[in-house]
Amino acid sequence: MYTKFDNQGFSSLIDMDILANKVQTMHKRDHEYLQRIMKMFRQSRDAFPIRDSIVHGIVRNYLDKGMDKELMQMLQDRKTFGLFPDPYTFNLLMDHFLRLEQYPEAAKVAYELMVQEDFSDQLNFLLSLYTCTKHLTQTAIMDAHIKTEDPEDEIDDDDDDNIEWVAVKVFQAPHYDDHFDIQCDQYKLGKTLYMLGCVQGEGLLGRTLQITGLALYNKFDKALSLLTQWQKSGEKQVVMEEAMNKLKELLDEAPTRDPDAPEKEYTRRTLKDSILKGNLTPEEKENCTKKLEVLSKKLEKDAQLSSDSLWTTVNTFVTEKLRNCEQADMDNYVKRLESWEGERKVMFDQQVEEYLRSEKIEEISQKLAELQEKEEILKFFENKQQIKRAFIKAPWEKEEERELTLDELEEKERNKKNRKSVLFRRRR
Repeated sequence: MYTKFDNQGFSSLIDMDILANKVQTMHKRDHEYLQRIMKMFRQSRDAFPIRDSIVHGIVRNYLDKGMDKELMQMLQDRKTFGLFPDPYTFNLLMDHFLRLEQYPEAAKVAYELMVQEDFSDQLNFLLSLYTCTKHLTQTAIMDAHIKTEDPEDEIDDDDDDNIEWVAVKVFQAPHYDDHFDIQCDQYKLGKTLYMLGCVQGEGLLGRTLQITGLALYNKFDKALSLLTQWQKSGEKQVVMEEAMNKLKELLDEAPTRDPDAPEKEYTRRTLKDSILKGNLTPEEKENCTKKLEVLSKKLEKDAQLSSDSLWTTVNTFVTEKLRNCEQADMDNYVKRLESWEGERKVMFDQQVEEYLRSEKIEEISQKLAELQEKEEILKFFENKQQIKRAFIKAPWEKEEERELTLDELEEKERNKKNRKSVLFRRRR
C-alpha cells in the first residue's frame, strides 16, 4: 500500500480494509509507518465515506496491542486521520477504559460523542452517562481557571522590540465557536453532562445533570434561568442538593473580566482573548450570586431539593437499563460483523477480477505490438521500392547553424556527392 500511494497516489479500499484487520500482526515500532499510510489514505479518493469496518478494525486491534494512548491521539486528530467510530466501536472504547478504571480516558471518548452531538444510541448514552459521572465524582480536577505559565504572557504588548512581525496576505482573527474549539477538560465535561441531561429529559436526574453541566461549562445565567423556570412549575424534587452546591462552588470560583478593558488591536487578538469574553463581569457575578441565594432559599422552603446522591442514582439507573438492551446490542453487533465480512468478500472478488482484467489487457496490448512489428518486417521487402522513393523525396532538415568540425564537414560533402550520384543514375 505504501508503494502504491508513493508511486500512484492512491490504493484500493479493500487493501485498507484488510490492513485495518491485520494490525494485530504489526510490531509496535511500526506504528509511525502505519500512521503515514493512514494519512495518505485519508487524502485518497476512497477515504470518503470511510467504512465503519476499517475504523472498527483499527480500534479493536490497537486496544488488543495495548496502544490505547496512540489510538486516542489519532481519534482526536479527525482532520488528519478521519477516524469516526460507529456506536459499537464507541462502546468498545469506553468499555476498555472502564475495565482498566481509566475514567479520564473513558470520558474523552464520551467527549467525542458530544462533539458529534449524537447520543441516539442507547448504549452510547448509558456508558457516556456512567463514564462522565464517574469521572466527575472521582477523578475530575476543576482546572478551567488555573493559569499556566505561558512564555508569551510575559511579553509586554507595548514593547514592539520583543515582537516578531511577519507579513501575510490575509489575516483572520481567531474565532471561538464554543464547541469544536473547547480545549479545557472541565468545559468538555460540563457540556457533555448538559447534553446527557437534555437527552434524559425533565426528570430529577435529567435536571440535575443539566445544572451540574452548565455549572462546569461556566454558563451560570442559563443555569439560573432553568432553575427559576422549574421552581415556578411547582414540581417536587426539582433538583438534587448536590447540584446546587456544585453550582454555588463554581460560581464563587469563577474568574471575572474587566468590562472597561481596552480591546486589543485586530492583529494582536488570540483565541484566548475570545474565550475570556465568555467570563462574567464583577457586576454580573454579583447578580448571579444573589439570584442563586434567593432560588436556594425558595427551593429549600418548598422542599424541592432532593438529598439523593448523583453517583448512586446514575449507577442504579444505568445498571437497570443495561440489562434490557445488552443482549439485543450484542446480537446486532454479531450481525454487523457478519455483514462486514460478506462485504469484504465481495470487494475482494471484485478486486481480483479487476487485476485479472488489467493483466489480460496488458498481455493483449503486448501481443498486438509484437504482431505489428512482425508485420512491418514481413512487408518491408514488398514495399522496398516505395520506401526508397519516399526517402529520396522526403525534405532534408537543415542542420542548426554552428561551427562544424573538420570531420563533420568531410562527412557532409560525402553525403552530398552520394545523393547527387543517386539522382543522376535515376535520371539516366
